[in-house]
Amino acid sequence: MKNLIVTAFKIFSRNKAFVMSVVFIPTFMFLMMSVLLPYTEKHTIAVINNTSSDVIKDAVENIDGISIIDADEDEIPKLIAKGTIDLAVVINNNPVTGEPAASVISSGDCEIQQAVELAAEHAASGDTSYKVSVNSADRGKNNLMNTAVFMLNKLIQSGSILGALIIADRKKHIRDRVMLSKVSPFTYLSGQGIVYFVCSCFGVGLYCLVAKLFDFDFGMRVPFHYFIMMCLSNLFAASFYILAASLVSSEEKLEGVSMIILITSFFSGMLFPFGYMPKAFKVIGNFCPQRWIMNGVENIQKSGTFSSALPQVFLTIGVSFVFLIIGSLICNKKSSKS
Repeated sequence: MKNLIVTAFKIFSRNKAFVMSVVFIPTFMFLMMSVLLPYTEKHTIAVINNTSSDVIKDAVENIDGISIIDADEDEIPKLIAKGTIDLAVVINNNPVTGEPAASVISSGDCEIQQAVELAAEHAASGDTSYKVSVNSADRGKNNLMNTAVFMLNKLIQSGSILGALIIADRKKHIRDRVMLSKVSPFTYLSGQGIVYFVCSCFGVGLYCLVAKLFDFDFGMRVPFHYFIMMCLSNLFAASFYILAASLVSSEEKLEGVSMIILITSFFSGMLFPFGYMPKAFKVIGNFCPQRWIMNGVENIQKSGTFSSALPQVFLTIGVSFVFLIIGSLICNKKSSKS
């Protein structure tokens, strides 16, 4: 195994396209995106008042740390889905009491929702002395969580380089020559996967190091936890494309299989807010590894501890090993026939 890993590393490191695609391009791209998609400490809220009283509206607008925008009530779901607003407050008269009452609409995972609901509740009860504010946070210049989903998707897609190299080895009969030395398909594919995993993790490490030096905000107490979760996506990428390369016979067909990544990214909520997706889509998304990884990141952000993400971590690792084993079995079967 050691000799196989060393040989694979030498081959991969000489491939300029591999080094650029796996290490440097993702790092440069997402550092740029982190700058172009800056974090704002102001939370944006839309307030729609359908009553003649401005008590609740004034209470919400007086909350420190938010900004108010005008919006049509029919446009609220679209604005939340696009990220234009964090939540919306719709004020209507209570049909029973006739008094103004507020309903808060959000994606279901908004950190300021409780503060807004509290302010509206006290205003509706007539308590105008109650002051609510959104706690300010000591954040860096830019927020990496703006680009987390993009980086995750890119890391998984860059695994196609590994798949293409495995297919190229098969076409050049390099794999067959390796098998003649009594190396098992599992050992051969594991060696390839380990080299890709290490190189891709180096790219993530470089990304996180530069972000730390420039005081970027990781969205969690321990930035190293972010590094681990992104490395987890590299592990899944390696196993997925090892399996894919074992199933298809050419790089062209591998590109077709790569569409699975895009489809599962859609269902996992990486392209649209998961909370607004239809129930059937959510069921599908909960089976997607991308969703597990993002859930793990979200759990760490909420709890502040890495242990809260362990179920998603173990699940992703387990599926990755299953993919590797299946890929090895298929590779062994094809080798026996040839």
